[in-house]
Amino acid sequence: MNDCLLILTVGTGTAGPYSNLAQGLTNTLSQVQPRLFWLVPSGYPDSTAIADLVRESAPTGSCFQSWNTSTLYCSIAEPDDLFVCRSTLRQVIACARRCLERGERLLVNPTRRYQADECSRNPGGPR
Repeated sequence: MNDCLLILTVGTGTAGPYSNLAQGLTNTLSQVQPRLFWLVPSGYPDSTAIADLVRESAPTGSCFQSWNTSTLYCSIAEPDDLFVCRSTLRQVIACARRCLERGERLLVNPTRRYQADECSRNPGGPR
């Protein structure tokens, strides 16, 4: 595909004992085939370890973008705080938008938890 950029949030894989978050995110990269992608883990060590696995398993043709020269990820410091989540994602989205080329789309794939938090706080949908 390569006509898009992708931002993936990375949780801790709490969906159940048979959940494999790293493989699921790697599958997403394989299916979407973004030109560039960013991983946004939570501040939890397990989340960062999962992001490392995904980064190392990225398919050929998709290029991981580090947050800056000294930090791989823009992590969500307080993943239980919706406003911190939003603020962090806005920073990454702004960075990714600067990399968009003509005709490309920016896709953001939040984890189920962030989607559930948003719905519970905003039952009418995103604004």
